Amino acid sequence: MTVQEPRAPAVPGSGHAGAAGEPAGRPGELVEIAGVRINVSAIDLTVVEFMHAGTYEAGELRALATALRPGDVVMELGTGIGLLSTFCAQRVGSGRVFTFEANPELEPLIRETFRLNAVAPTLEICLLGERPGEAEFFVHQAFWGSTAVDRAGAARSVRVPVRPLNEAIARIRPSLLVMDIEGAEAALLRFIDLSGVDRIVAEFHERMLGREAADAMIEDLYRQGFVIVRGDSEWEVCSLERAEAVDPARHVPLQEFRCGPWRLGDHWAAPCFDELMAIVPPGTTYAAIDEDQWGSVQLLPARRRVPFIESEGRFWGAPADGGQAVQALRRQRDHGLQMIFFAASCAWWLQQYPALNDELQTQHRLLSSSEHFRAYALR
Repeated sequence: MTVQEPRAPAVPGSGHAGAAGEPAGRPGELVEIAGVRINVSAIDLTVVEFMHAGTYEAGELRALATALRPGDVVMELGTGIGLLSTFCAQRVGSGRVFTFEANPELEPLIRETFRLNAVAPTLEICLLGERPGEAEFFVHQAFWGSTAVDRAGAARSVRVPVRPLNEAIARIRPSLLVMDIEGAEAALLRFIDLSGVDRIVAEFHERMLGREAADAMIEDLYRQGFVIVRGDSEWEVCSLERAEAVDPARHVPLQEFRCGPWRLGDHWAAPCFDELMAIVPPGTTYAAIDEDQWGSVQLLPARRRVPFIESEGRFWGAPADGGQAVQALRRQRDHGLQMIFFAASCAWWLQQYPALNDELQTQHRLLSSSEHFRAYALR
């Protein structure tokens, strides 16, 4: 649904400002997501495209639709544009929703979202931390990339107040915690008091933090009595609930999370996970050619994935030609790359770069060729 209303004030940091500081794009355009009206005239066009496609915050909304119960008190860390807090307020009432946002430049847009939907959750603009003070916050051109933990790509930084997280929890006494704070959750989970919380809906940002940090967060939550609700979760967005015992039909057992294909969802590696685990020994350094679909996410536990082609630890993209591909393969092999496999969707690499195909065929050992992937051990 898209309707028109008067133009809203521009939101700094949206990456979408026009002349005289006014937002570019469609003045006053509203998009409706899960019954929540959002003024998108000052929002990054990439985000607007996700909204129109129905993918923006889709995992969080699906999880909340089931996790949220009448009478809940909701505490949200990371308000963003106010979508999830509005969604919750429409169901349990504004007086039972408390939301915290660190980026002060988002406050006009959040309050506009509340106004458009006739709700009034309690909004506090601050960071939550272990103790009070002040901290640096990194603002990105696209608001969803702003973070307290990663300055890479930030347009600028601002100083923001820090308030004690556990004091806020003791004051609010939430039954449901909602958390999407772009990687800062790893630090908060080290000291957060969850003793009064029944359910959690959170994004865990493995692609940002790495598998080891993601494993540590989930393992700590399991130790505290929370388990992933299978049907309402998709990695990296999980719904967790307290449970006295793990029901494998309803919950994801911790061992399955650590060492099984569940967290890969519909990724190409999921249906061939067992085969990959069998041919890639623990400790192996490998590259998976899959158009960087999952970035540096470690598909296989106890193994180390590196990008190919790699530059300064990051995926550099497809090679310009076969000669560059061969040079990159030799260089990365000399620096510890032991295996490489190509997802079926990237079989074109071996046709596009015949020199790379010849190098693999003549100098290295074919381990497996199936409908899902083709794998080589590098000599």
